[in-house]
Amino acid sequence: GIDLAKTSESFESVDKPAFSSLKQIYIQLRSNRALVHLKLEMNHEALADSDEVLRHDSKNLKSLFRKGQAHQHMSQLQEALKQFQKALGVEPSNKEAADRIAEIRNLIAKQEEEAKKAQAEHEKHHQEHPHNEDHHVRFKTDVEEICFEEKVTEDKKFVVEEEKKAATTTQGRTKATFDAEKIKKATEKAKQVLDNPVHSANWPKTTYSFEKELSSFRNYPDELLAYLQKFTSGYIKGLYKTSELKYEVVGLILNALTDHTFRDDDEKKWTVGLFADLTECKNFHLVQMFMNKKDKQSLTKILQEAGSTHQDALNVCTKAFKISL
Repeated sequence: GIDLAKTSESFESVDKPAFSSLKQIYIQLRSNRALVHLKLEMNHEALADSDEVLRHDSKNLKSLFRKGQAHQHMSQLQEALKQFQKALGVEPSNKEAADRIAEIRNLIAKQEEEAKKAQAEHEKHHQEHPHNEDHHVRFKTDVEEICFEEKVTEDKKFVVEEEKKAATTTQGRTKATFDAEKIKKATEKAKQVLDNPVHSANWPKTTYSFEKELSSFRNYPDELLAYLQKFTSGYIKGLYKTSELKYEVVGLILNALTDHTFRDDDEKKWTVGLFADLTECKNFHLVQMFMNKKDKQSLTKILQEAGSTHQDALNVCTKAFKISL
């Protein structure tokens, strides 16, 4: 698939003095969007934007700070502490970073104290209500693993594992659990979108709504393609007539069509028309500049397989995307 965060190759392929200011604009836009995501409590999205900025500028103070805030909002205190310490290293006089470090250290100390109390209460409870010899379970702290000294029932295993999660994570759930929940929500959202009748009244009226629905199919290329095929020709072009097209949108579309096997000539014609529509969207020239070598290789392969079913649109694509078939 296409890694939407990788844009460095695009900078290497252009004249650096001429486009250095363009890179700074891109960094500023991603930094600003990270702030918006924080305000909307979209912490994972804020992390992604901050990481992209830091990939280009590892000492970007605002992005270090925003990355620390996102981790703090998710109760990932140790990681948040690292980011604020990095921010303080960039600007030692930054009082806000120093205050955050002190605040997080207090929170970590408080959590450790609460964990000790919980451990003591658990051990006290175990002493007062010992298991019989056949079902003996020994509780361990977060630096040890739960050890089953004898065979226990599946129900007791489940209970112990839940105790371990609560004792060793600040949110009482592991990353795997969180990821599973996130995938489940995305799947439900994707199904809900696809189940909507194919009628213009149900189509997103804003680019924000469209991009939100499009992102719900990020890990489901076939469903993403089915979603895009709901719309008539010219819909995306009209949607981005006044709003700026984003590089991520083009990347998602490439992901959906890379390695796709076309069913018939109509689907091939629709595909070429879709990319031709993208070339007429606002801000397309900037998106095209950020496309890296891998993006253009994928697009070339897609258009080659689509063939000459829509020659005029194909010519538009090769010229605008600056590729040759």
